[in-house]
Amino acid sequence: MVLAAGLTCGPWVGLGTGLLAGWERYLLGGFAGSASALGTIVQGLFAGLALQWWPRWATRFRGAGFITIMGTVIQKSISLFWVQPYKDALTLVSETAIPVLIVNTLGVLLFLFVMQDLERDRLKSQAQRAELRALNAQIEPHFMNGTINAIKVLISENPNAAENYVVKLARFLSDTRSNACANSISLKDEMNQVERYLDFQTLRFPEVFYFNCDIPSQLVSCQIPPRTLQTLAENALLHGMKARTGDLLITIHAKDNGNNFTVSITDNGGGISTQRLADLGKCVVESENGNGSALYHLQKSLKLAFFKQAKMIINSQEGQGTEVILTIPKRSIPW
Repeated sequence: MVLAAGLTCGPWVGLGTGLLAGWERYLLGGFAGSASALGTIVQGLFAGLALQWWPRWATRFRGAGFITIMGTVIQKSISLFWVQPYKDALTLVSETAIPVLIVNTLGVLLFLFVMQDLERDRLKSQAQRAELRALNAQIEPHFMNGTINAIKVLISENPNAAENYVVKLARFLSDTRSNACANSISLKDEMNQVERYLDFQTLRFPEVFYFNCDIPSQLVSCQIPPRTLQTLAENALLHGMKARTGDLLITIHAKDNGNNFTVSITDNGGGISTQRLADLGKCVVESENGNGSALYHLQKSLKLAFFKQAKMIINSQEGQGTEVILTIPKRSIPW
């Protein structure tokens, strides 16, 4: 562990760890206590200096293995020349050198492997989060074009209403950019975005669809990944309108379950075929309104944020509408 500390954190940490471990070895006593303590301190400092002088080489398996072997040789050499009588020192070194060398080398290499594996996971997680943030910052082109055209028409019919919608659109775009830089936002802020998005859609499609929401006040501070509910609301609108009979109704309802809460997004639209339903959220699927990646990326976002504690269930039948249920752990602190 002294060698591993020096090889991963540098000379000061290596020296500090060596002093702690060396002091413990000294207190254990024995005829080789002082020599072993000094050797342990030198080991930690040597490994740390090796990382400082040859950082690339020291963090590779071959380099770390060589430094570990040299550190063990240094420690045993100190014991060999420090301990008296020399015969006892020679016996001690000859009996312990090989086992200690094997344990040190395997231990350091295993530790280095675990650290590199954790680093790969961290970089992968960062890359996924960057990808999700990029997706969160995107605005659907059809939505933007449709909204701007609807405002253009409204300017001649109701200038005051058009002015209000321009302000709403600016706020929506500003919050979209801000949310794209965050790992999580409150349920209240997410619902504000959803309501703005659906408000713009009622401007584009008047008297075609309606929406209502019911979010208990005790849940508004709970944190979720950005665009979680907006993605589901967009899907409900874009896909729910197909093959609908009558007006489309979108309902968002949340329920407090104690340690977690559920949010359901329900529509009375055209529904989803059984074959397509089996693939949604598990992979990118073909879609007439896009590449079918929204639910897949939402699943990735939930997995990154909550690991296996969050889940998404999709219930749907063709001609009977769709219900998406999210179960999310309660977190009130942004991450």
